[in-house]
Amino acid sequence: MSPEATLSDLCRILRPEGAGAHPWREREQVAGLLLARVEREGLTAASLAAIEAIAADPKWEVRAVLAEHLLALPEDHLARFAGLLGEDDNQFVQAAVQRALDRHRKGVQAQFRRRRGILDVQDQYDLIARQHGQAVADRARRMAERLHDVTLGGAVHELRGVLTPLLSTAEVLQALIVNPVPDAKALRRQVPRLVDRVHLMHDLLEDLRDFSQATPRERTPELLAGLVAEALKLVEDWFVARHLDLSPIRFEITVPDTIIVPVCRLPMLMAIRNLLKNAVESLAIGPTTFRAGQVRVRAAVVEAWVVLEIADTGAGLSVDELAEIEEFVPGRCSRKAHGTGFGLPIACRKVRDHGGNLAIASALDEGTTITVTLPLSPPQDDSHADCCAQAPRSERAGRR
Repeated sequence: MSPEATLSDLCRILRPEGAGAHPWREREQVAGLLLARVEREGLTAASLAAIEAIAADPKWEVRAVLAEHLLALPEDHLARFAGLLGEDDNQFVQAAVQRALDRHRKGVQAQFRRRRGILDVQDQYDLIARQHGQAVADRARRMAERLHDVTLGGAVHELRGVLTPLLSTAEVLQALIVNPVPDAKALRRQVPRLVDRVHLMHDLLEDLRDFSQATPRERTPELLAGLVAEALKLVEDWFVARHLDLSPIRFEITVPDTIIVPVCRLPMLMAIRNLLKNAVESLAIGPTTFRAGQVRVRAAVVEAWVVLEIADTGAGLSVDELAEIEEFVPGRCSRKAHGTGFGLPIACRKVRDHGGNLAIASALDEGTTITVTLPLSPPQDDSHADCCAQAPRSERAGRR
């Protein structure tokens, strides 16, 4: 059945009186085409009658198509057909319904979180207006909108940087497979490039999600040594999965097992992982090789703060590069083969969300030290402004 078939053709095949004249595999294919069209164009009386027939089809494979496409239906019809197919006597149909309902629930939760985030921003705007006046609140809004524009522009730039070579590689592969006997050597050269680009796209989308997600307010006491060890394992696994050898790099971890910090575990783990990954990548001398060097992690308690230092003996940064990176704008923070430009801004945001501070000290050809300061006690409010102002800064902040 052609994807260009008319709606009436599709419905005719699926109606009970026409189903007996068509093999179940054809009905299965037509069911997928019909539901895809419903998702694009909306539900009509004719397509609803055909969907009723799909739900009652004697072959479970046809019914499973509807179960997999439940989210294409309006809310009221989704609930009705989910209830009907949820009691199907075939376990594969039941499992497909459950997957669809799980996706639906996650979508509703994501929509609720987005709405709550918008309301939180509006509440903050109203608070600024009451405390400081409407003019100050309007200026704060314009600054936030400008930062949003810059961040979005950086994301678009990074996406284009991944998609352009991805498209080029895909076009080369398309040209290769036209030949009856494709060039095996060329395929072996191009396919890994395609896979690398897809991996980078996946990493970029993951970082976009992490950057946009608010840090939960709940805090639990965590051993800093445990967080660092787990973050390092995540980094090592990331490079191993891409068949990259980290053996030239020596890791020196000096984190007392007595330091406990109140944090939201996953966001802080993500921040430390990103900083360690940056330190490793500073020692890269090519897309797949690293030079001999060191990544050193140290921690100590200074007054009411935990100070965590992550230092590397990598390429370092020039004065201009450091000034740009210290803006912590996504898309500006990566010149590395495996970077997305979001790792450092994510780490900075998560640290600040905990009432802490992140400072960078670097010199070209000498290496970089990142100093994270975190309070030993959780902040009493959500602004974190006072905590950031009081956090002790590294003596080596800025150029060394």
